[in-house]
Amino acid sequence: MAARKKGVEHVGEVRVGLIQMRSEKAAIAANLATMRDYLRDGERQGAAIICFPEACVTGYVDPVRHPGVALRLDGPEVAAFVAMTRATEMTAIAGLVEAQPAGPPFLTQVVARAGQPLGYYRKRTIPAEEAHLYAAGT
Repeated sequence: MAARKKGVEHVGEVRVGLIQMRSEKAAIAANLATMRDYLRDGERQGAAIICFPEACVTGYVDPVRHPGVALRLDGPEVAAFVAMTRATEMTAIAGLVEAQPAGPPFLTQVVARAGQPLGYYRKRTIPAEEAHLYAAGT
């Protein structure tokens, strides 16, 4: 048995599902359907948290070639992802290319649980070779 640090309480085991999936570019409905299947599987296996890859909802699209694929956080596609968590106690995290009013889109992770959006994270560190495609989050 490993020694515990003083003042740190052990709260139990948390099962996390890390999903590796093929996300087709601009195939949002198909990607969401695949994600729904993974969420059901994660629930059957007792996962508390399911983490999907970066840009899994939209596919890792080139926003210059596919300008209409970037999504809004208040759009129906994000609402569909959030709704997938409604009948479960799992927390799900999914990535997408997020539109912004001016400039390149963000690479964003959305967090949802029990049919409610809990928050989002916009990737802050964009590699130099992608800086012309995506904006750094703040």
